[in-house]
Amino acid sequence: SPAGYWCLITSTTVQIRRQGVYLHQFNHGINLSTTAAVFEFRKVGSNLTVKVNSTTAYSYSDSSPINGGWPGLSVGSTTGNVTDAQVDAWTDNAAASLSGIPVNTVLPMISGTPTSGSTLSCTTGTWTYSPTSFGYQWKRNGTNIAGATNSAYLLQAADVGTNVSCTVTATNSNGSASATSPGISVTAGGSAPTNTTAPVLSGTATVGATLVCSTGTWSGSPTSYSYQWRRGSTSINGATGSTYMLTTSDAGATVSCAVTAGNPYGTTIATSNSVSVTGGAGSALGPDTNGVFTWNHTNGTSLQTVNVKWEDVNGTSSFDLECQSNQLRCKAGTAVNGRVYVYKNGQSADQCSKARIPAGGIAGPGHVFLYVNHRDSAIGYYIFIDASVIQLRRQGVFVHQFVHGVNLSTTSAVFELRKVASTITIKVDSTTAHTYTDSAPINGGWPGLALESSTGIVTDARIDAWTDNASASL
Repeated sequence: SPAGYWCLITSTTVQIRRQGVYLHQFNHGINLSTTAAVFEFRKVGSNLTVKVNSTTAYSYSDSSPINGGWPGLSVGSTTGNVTDAQVDAWTDNAAASLSGIPVNTVLPMISGTPTSGSTLSCTTGTWTYSPTSFGYQWKRNGTNIAGATNSAYLLQAADVGTNVSCTVTATNSNGSASATSPGISVTAGGSAPTNTTAPVLSGTATVGATLVCSTGTWSGSPTSYSYQWRRGSTSINGATGSTYMLTTSDAGATVSCAVTAGNPYGTTIATSNSVSVTGGAGSALGPDTNGVFTWNHTNGTSLQTVNVKWEDVNGTSSFDLECQSNQLRCKAGTAVNGRVYVYKNGQSADQCSKARIPAGGIAGPGHVFLYVNHRDSAIGYYIFIDASVIQLRRQGVFVHQFVHGVNLSTTSAVFELRKVASTITIKVDSTTAHTYTDSAPINGGWPGLALESSTGIVTDARIDAWTDNASASL
């Protein structure tokens, strides 16, 4: 029947009363229109304590303490509006932490010098309901900065003249909530790199060869480099590495490379020397941008003169292949045909050799050979294709033979030999025709190609496209 002790919390103050009699009032300092807070009223012995967010705000010792009764809660509104007074958790357990999604009570803050090249740090801020983890997202003019998800952030050239802030996400078992720091304005703190020696191209400027672009020499301590190859003054689509394999599209043109050096203060571009590319139609065999070789060259062009990426692995100086009528054929009049040629394109253990044989491409005793994992000193896996069958061999030893089912006298077809791990697959027009598992797979080496004509007739064996790119369509 009699009241004990109680405290009245308003939007700005806390008032303590004993059996309805005023004892003390103070400002709690919380903006309850935007921020949540935990208020605690505790009596131990003769001592009364009021805490705000776990911090003691007032204490009182009663010379005649009231005992007995129960803890309690009352929510009142002088206007009857339900938004006037609300609580979202209550307990009479002195040791308990009130449960809920974290609520920010003090915003995160940024420290550090706000100039490009400097590092800023972000505090977590203060939260209720004991967050167990914190996440960070730095923002530039309110937009997330990709990859900037740590408590520290190195200011970049792109930040100069913008407002940078940090959003902290606090998480506990009940969920997550976010709060964003005040933003700071960023100014320039240094200068972009300066080129002192231009980039230089190295390599043979011939279709099918690979050029390498150096970075050049720079002051200003660049932290990154990027590349863009150019044909004349036009950027080559997708050519953004430090190396570039010249294609038939480059024949007769000049090629250069633009290097962009960057540091936290900005980026600068420097362009290499230009080289004139030889080869192409009439004098070279070059891959297209998909790595596919086609032979649309002058009749009679000898393979020996056309491309340094192809070699006669038997080590002779007499080459047996030539370009005729837009196809690669056994060279007319040679006494021995069937030299193996490889395109050394940095292959790994898994390799592919794929060729299209045109209608009429195999006549009489001619054969087309496809190789993978081939070395100058040792044969890997190969298939030879004649007018009716395909035979698979491992280092020259017979493995399997089957009828391919294509009438090559009237129809063209794409044949593929592929090795992935220990599995060898043969495909005809994209359909798997045979698979073989090798218990001791051969690795290394290169994909290869050979044409053979036992009679020296140029129509005995020919192809019109070849690639070592497993995903390319001929």
